[in-house]
Amino acid sequence: MITTVRLVAKQHRFELALVVVVSLVAGLAAGFVTTRLAGVGVPPDCAAAWLDSVGTADRCTPLLEAFGRIYFEEAGPVLASMAVLPFAVGLLAGVPVVGRELETGTAQFAWGITPSRVRWLARQLLVVGLILLVAVGFASITSEILEATRAQSMLAPPFQNHGLHGAIVLARACAALAVGLFVGALTGRSLPAFIVGAIVMAILFMGSGLAREGWASSQPTVVIDGETGNAFDGQVVGLGWLDQTGTIHPYTDGASLAPPTVEGDVDEWLMANGYEQVQLGITVQTARAWVPIEVAGWLVLSVAFLGAGAIVVSRRRPT
Repeated sequence: MITTVRLVAKQHRFELALVVVVSLVAGLAAGFVTTRLAGVGVPPDCAAAWLDSVGTADRCTPLLEAFGRIYFEEAGPVLASMAVLPFAVGLLAGVPVVGRELETGTAQFAWGITPSRVRWLARQLLVVGLILLVAVGFASITSEILEATRAQSMLAPPFQNHGLHGAIVLARACAALAVGLFVGALTGRSLPAFIVGAIVMAILFMGSGLAREGWASSQPTVVIDGETGNAFDGQVVGLGWLDQTGTIHPYTDGASLAPPTVEGDVDEWLMANGYEQVQLGITVQTARAWVPIEVAGWLVLSVAFLGAGAIVVSRRRPT
């Protein structure tokens, strides 16, 4: 087993070294910025006053300014890098597993000396996947701590950094690894596989965003008080209409709420007849329920692409 690990690590040493270095730099950067944010020490009453827009005491102003400057100038770029890191390192680790064997012509020998191609693939994935999980796991944990430090003072809208920290980062890396392995086995060329893999991951990323928006819009909503909107700790989902009975109607139902004889601006008619245009959101408890759903979705995709890759490997000609 140790010999296998050494051989696989040596075979993919360049890609794995790059995965480790990039993830380590991102993780250390997140840890460094976290200590800087925590070092500012914004008191809870200062953050509450800022959120409620009631004015802040003189002692709060420099602390809030320092926290905001560190967050936007340092923490922002670190968290933004987490949008690219799992996809980049996942493809970097996954594409060469099979694609380079086919590209360099060594697949015929490698598959010829093993009784099972699937077992060969499993050994490759065991080493590559373990290193990827440890490296990206470190970055995901430190980014989660960074986001938690930010959330304590709430100097940014809640869920603004969704998908840029924690378990979702790691799950996306697993999916990118699986996609890279599959397209590498399918194309047999590294560069085309990277390009195709990037396109596939971009489509999956956009799909996850649309799925999240659809899920959020289907959840029970609450009316966000305009006077305390800054302090709302959930996720804003859009506008709605509040009638005289306290019933909430989706904003898109405005035309059906007004009589068909109404001409001109329907919104003006509704507001003149007792309807109030309000901002709607879902509570923080509801919004957080999406995280395990998205993580599970990325992991299901990982299993699906790994299975597809195994099928391609078991049936493909090595030449």
